[in-house]
Amino acid sequence: MFNPLRSLIRVLGFCDKEILEVARQPKLMLTLVLGPFLILFLFGIGYRSQRQPLRTLFVAEKNDPISEEIYHFLPALGPQLDFRGITGDLKSARNKLQNKEIDVIVVAPENTGKEISENRQAVFTLLHDEMNPVESDYIRLTGEVFVDKLNHQLLDSVVATERKQLQLDIQVAIETIRRLRSQLEDADITAARESQTSLNNALDRIAHSLRSRLDSSDSSPNDQVRDLLSNMANLHAVVTSSLVPEQSKRNYAMEIQNSASVENNLIVLASQVQNLKTPDAYLMLAPFSSKTENLTHAQPQLAEYFSPGILILLLQHLAIVLSALSLVREFRGRNLEVLRVSPVRDSELLLGKSSGVLIVCAVISSLLTMLVVYGLRVQMIGDWMQYGVVICSVLFPSIAIGMFISALSDSEEQSILLSMLLFLSSILFTGLFLNLDLLWSPLRIISYLFPATYGIRLVQDVMLRGDSVAMIWIEILVVLGLVFSLAASIFSRRRFTAEIQRA
Repeated sequence: MFNPLRSLIRVLGFCDKEILEVARQPKLMLTLVLGPFLILFLFGIGYRSQRQPLRTLFVAEKNDPISEEIYHFLPALGPQLDFRGITGDLKSARNKLQNKEIDVIVVAPENTGKEISENRQAVFTLLHDEMNPVESDYIRLTGEVFVDKLNHQLLDSVVATERKQLQLDIQVAIETIRRLRSQLEDADITAARESQTSLNNALDRIAHSLRSRLDSSDSSPNDQVRDLLSNMANLHAVVTSSLVPEQSKRNYAMEIQNSASVENNLIVLASQVQNLKTPDAYLMLAPFSSKTENLTHAQPQLAEYFSPGILILLLQHLAIVLSALSLVREFRGRNLEVLRVSPVRDSELLLGKSSGVLIVCAVISSLLTMLVVYGLRVQMIGDWMQYGVVICSVLFPSIAIGMFISALSDSEEQSILLSMLLFLSSILFTGLFLNLDLLWSPLRIISYLFPATYGIRLVQDVMLRGDSVAMIWIEILVVLGLVFSLAASIFSRRRFTAEIQRA
């Protein structure tokens, strides 16, 4: 007969047993409480909201006025750009970009004044070598912000300079003709001739500016400018022929009257120049624009970009978990009795189990790779052999880390928990989703201890860029594997000796 009281006692007995199992493992309790908190704490204090400035090299001709404007504009760039100078050699700049010496190349437009005077935007081109779509968008937005600031900074100096100079030349001509008339009234013919020379020079400058505007204008203002040029020719003829006579005479009334007429014509010319057609309204607000070009072989979408990195994270976690569980089981129950009477060495035990886990992980990684490449349609640009080298280089230190965890763990639960904490840390500190440049420098040591930190970049370079494997990173992974293998061997030997003595 069913007895509810006895059933409740049995349930409470199993419940009490589970609680005591955890309570008898202080390391597990400490890990459960402090592990997640420590990871989140390090993540919270380590990452900064302020990005590292983009190392930016400008490309512009040495004598181009835009070079001077860039130097003048530098204080307004803000913290987004780290100015690395101006060069006229685009090829050299591209080499620096490929060698990771800079992050962005800003190619200044050629013939800026001509482009704007013809009602066309002068385009700044931003060149980068970033595959991460998030980082690529950040560079594009930074370029737009830069150009927006530059538009406000250069609007007066580029678009309005020509008009202001023309108005200034007309004002100088008006002041000169007034001075000439005063000299004629005083019968100072020598000074009047000097003033006429200055007036001729001013009229030549005005005519030159109007001709330049006529050459660069569209069809609508041409008639306007031609009329102004016709008036300038008449003024020039009057000034040359009748303002200052070649011989001195008693009365200069006619010349004075002609100079007054010239002054009136110059005043009318100033008002006509003021009414000349201005550049396009949108161009006045935004004389410059920007475009961004990615120099990589491919421009992956978000899913394509993150898939190889997630694959590496999964393989690292799989290798750590399998190797961490494999050694713990040998130190419990009947397996320990067998190991105690067998001639097996601890190094042989570690090597055999590591080899088995490596084979299992290699098979699983092959299946996952096929699913990623042929199922998710993630392109594989690089060499399959180099891809295999990257996978093996990541699995080797991952298995060694798992063996090290296993040698430190007192139970399977503890080894699984430590593996999960490492997986959580890998998500935050390997730079897959957040750039490592945002991490506080002392805490980057944590990132460099994870095989996935190197594996993610290696597999992205091989699969998405088609680049060769960077051997320095492979060597670092091998060194990590050897270090953790040595640590696992030392601690497992101590653990094995302690378990045998306890038995």
